[in-house]
Amino acid sequence: MNPCFNRHFPHGVWEEYAMGALSEKDCKPLEEHLLICSTCRDLLSEADEFIQVAKVALALPAPEVGEGQLLMTDLAE
Repeated sequence: MNPCFNRHFPHGVWEEYAMGALSEKDCKPLEEHLLICSTCRDLLSEADEFIQVAKVALALPAPEVGEGQLLMTDLAE
């Protein structure tokens, strides 16, 4: 991880951080950077929001297919 304070971390890193996919060692420079960088705090906030929306969407039941509706598998034929 890049511990520099004059550069921003990429959005993908904040997604991994928000999902808890990084080691404690990798989190330390990110957390230090967040203290001084509002841009990266915004990126982390966006990643958190995306993850929350995705969790809600994945928890919804699949819609029922009515008569006359096409499925994605129908389009592949």
